[in-house]
Amino acid sequence: MLRKDDCVKVVRAFRAKHAIDAPDENVIATIHLMNAHGIDQNAAMDQSSRSANDNGIDAWYYNLEKKELFVYQSKLSDSKSSAAHGFGDLDRAREWLESVIVTGQLEQAPSSNQCLYNLYTRVSAVRHELKRIHFALLSPFDSNEIEDHEDFQTCETALGRSKLNAHIRDRQGGRLERGDRVRQTP
Repeated sequence: MLRKDDCVKVVRAFRAKHAIDAPDENVIATIHLMNAHGIDQNAAMDQSSRSANDNGIDAWYYNLEKKELFVYQSKLSDSKSSAAHGFGDLDRAREWLESVIVTGQLEQAPSSNQCLYNLYTRVSAVRHELKRIHFALLSPFDSNEIEDHEDFQTCETALGRSKLNAHIRDRQGGRLERGDRVRQTP
């Protein structure tokens, strides 16, 4: 298990260096984007949320070459139960993406959250090309420590039965993937 305290130290240093005003969970998601996908700080900031109004999406990354979307929910908690609630947030993210990708419509563009607006803009432009969508929970726990939690099972079932899954699976090489084995890295 990665210790929450180690992550918080990294978050504090990053926040002080870059003058960022955001919750720890959102800052660690920004750092994860930089480390996992090799993008610079400005791009990572544009692709990570800094508020609670995020429809379960704390960060995202789109790989243009592979036509893959990565959606992250961050739960920086020492509690397994609290971290596992992130799977419910990932299901909300799936619902939101379903309305953008499958129907191509939302009631309105998400103007109150820059991260979601940027995601909406990107996904709207590539919705017919998307081949894979990865949903990942960022937490201090290994997945085998929380995958027996009810929220994991509920999310797994909802993703499998979703219209989004059916829509993406109809494409050659298309599928939804649960990247729940991702751990935060300081």
